[in-house]
Amino acid sequence: MWETFVNTVLNNRDPRRSKPLVDLILSLGVDFAAESAFAVTKRLTLLGGLLDSLGSRIGDVRADELSMLLFKNIQTPYAEVRSQISVNLAILISIQWHPRYPSAAALLEASMNENDPLFIRGPKYLPQVLAYVEQLPKWREERLPPPRVSHSTYDRVGLALLQWIWSTAYSMRASSMFPYVMPLLPEIFKMAELNDSSDIQLYSGAVLYILSAVTPPQEFVEPVMDQFIDAVKSSPSWRIRLSVLPVLQVFYFRNLLNLPDSCAKRIMDVLLKCLRDENVEVRDTASKTLSGVIRCSQQHSILPLRDRFARLARRTKLPKRQDKELFSEALRTLHSAILGLVALVDAYPYSVEPWVPETFEILARYSSDPPPISTSIRKCAASFKQTHQDTWAMDQLLFNEDQMLALSTVVSGTSYYA
Repeated sequence: MWETFVNTVLNNRDPRRSKPLVDLILSLGVDFAAESAFAVTKRLTLLGGLLDSLGSRIGDVRADELSMLLFKNIQTPYAEVRSQISVNLAILISIQWHPRYPSAAALLEASMNENDPLFIRGPKYLPQVLAYVEQLPKWREERLPPPRVSHSTYDRVGLALLQWIWSTAYSMRASSMFPYVMPLLPEIFKMAELNDSSDIQLYSGAVLYILSAVTPPQEFVEPVMDQFIDAVKSSPSWRIRLSVLPVLQVFYFRNLLNLPDSCAKRIMDVLLKCLRDENVEVRDTASKTLSGVIRCSQQHSILPLRDRFARLARRTKLPKRQDKELFSEALRTLHSAILGLVALVDAYPYSVEPWVPETFEILARYSSDPPPISTSIRKCAASFKQTHQDTWAMDQLLFNEDQMLALSTVVSGTSYYA
């Protein structure tokens, strides 16, 4: 009720008309050591309403003082307080951004001659964030066991920073978060695999996705992509690779025109490596990601990749199951080749390219192999039939009898003529 009252009285009005109310809220102060979480949250909520209503009229000096106070107390033990701190920090940093020029001519001149005419690349509070980033690895080692894990300093600080980034990412200053996010990204990747903390896992995944959907300043595009590639390439955890691959795909799509060819080559290399990952979920996700990358930018690589995967499949022979180690290695290698061929077919869901019928002939040779090889082939064929059912009367003319037989065998496991 009081929050609504403050917003109604102060919103879009001269604060001098409500000076007693403004002075009262600013004079309340916040005792972060208080035993009552409700009392602290109440004052922070009133302060947030005041800041949101007054905007830049609060003054940069007062806004800076409040920001430093909140950063200093971000590891408070109360979850409600930390959540409100994150919201208030997003508001404070937002209201301190107010680029001004004396004329339109001055703005145009600054846009032509300066690197940051709108002042979105100046991370004012980066030292505070870096101070926490330096401590996070140590705090991660000191995490408490479940069910007390949420009381760990790592979880408290990490969740508060994630909530702050999340709140800012939905504002008009979303792109200004990248200077703060860059040093945090390695820890965000590690937070995404914390199964014992559902809140951190949820927010870390959400932050990665929202960052992939925000267009960063051009100088951050390649460094962010390098972070994604390094996380997939060097992380010992398959869960991190699994969570980063879809984000890498979305970020690549949205920033394709700003990425150099060398970066695209590194992406292809890391995806081809992931096709041979020990975890089958990572291999499947890498295949889907490879399909999307080929669809939007790497059409010239299709025939060389198909020949590469076909050769790998021909060279790989499955030994007897008695030798479990050799069988597992050969199965993974053969599955990587099949997933590569599947990715090529899936890259064109609504057309039949000239090389597709021959690819199904290759896939049909392995349709009876052990799972997950046979499973991947049948899923690909079922998806192909589903996406081509409306145009199948014309598409089937591109297949000869042997290729139609191969496709039917892959889809149903029986002969086309049975």
